[in-house]
Amino acid sequence: MPGTDLKQGIELPGEKASRKRQARRLFLFLALVLGISFAVDARTSTLIPRTCIWQHFTGLPCPFCGLTRSLLEISHGRLTSALDYHLFGPLVYAAGITALVLSFYSWVSGGKTLTGPGLSRVSKWAAALVGLLWLVWWVWRLAGRCR
Repeated sequence: MPGTDLKQGIELPGEKASRKRQARRLFLFLALVLGISFAVDARTSTLIPRTCIWQHFTGLPCPFCGLTRSLLEISHGRLTSALDYHLFGPLVYAAGITALVLSFYSWVSGGKTLTGPGLSRVSKWAAALVGLLWLVWWVWRLAGRCR
């Protein structure tokens, strides 16, 4: 029939294997990043630059300034210090751990995913809300520096 989606409800050959491979790669990448975050201390490491390129040229922090150090502080159990570096560090860390767990599930379950129309809609709204709050926080942060 014209206008019908032929793929709807039909899984193409190799699609599940491809999802499983992608899940494995994502899991291994996130596990590596998490492992490194436990090995690197934000307070003593010389591996992390003091300023980002944006701040170097403008003198103002970008929306992500302090996020790396915040994530490292969380890995070392220093939540208060993490919040001092970046307000959204704990949320990004939680999202990373969630992605790690879900990618592991998808990998070991053969490419299955936890999805649904309700979950997709909620996650889109949540992402939009977090993005808006992040933008408001960044502007507030800039206003505090520009006085």
